[in-house]
Amino acid sequence: MGLAFQIQDDILNFEGTQDKFEKTIGSDAQKRKPNYMLVCAYKKLREDFFEGNILDNIASAGTIEETKKKALGLVTQVKQTLSIFLKNAFKQKLSVLIDGRVKSPV
Repeated sequence: MGLAFQIQDDILNFEGTQDKFEKTIGSDAQKRKPNYMLVCAYKKLREDFFEGNILDNIASAGTIEETKKKALGLVTQVKQTLSIFLKNAFKQKLSVLIDGRVKSPV
């Protein structure tokens, strides 16, 4: 679940709003701070990744949607794993946390 949260954070750094995120939008990409989205874009674009505007390159490579799907896939795995446990207050709270943190790509 932690990986899904981190990927969601990476997505917010790309397309969130600065007043809510309290960080310069796109700063991770501009600093070339490695994250799932940047790695996906680099795999698709290789050396062209470094040409021009990195934020535009990430968008044109289609990695935003790919990254969102990855986060949701991880959440699905967590929910499947969680389903084996008995229903109780802790499971309910974790389910609410999971459902509220990672958003749909659509």
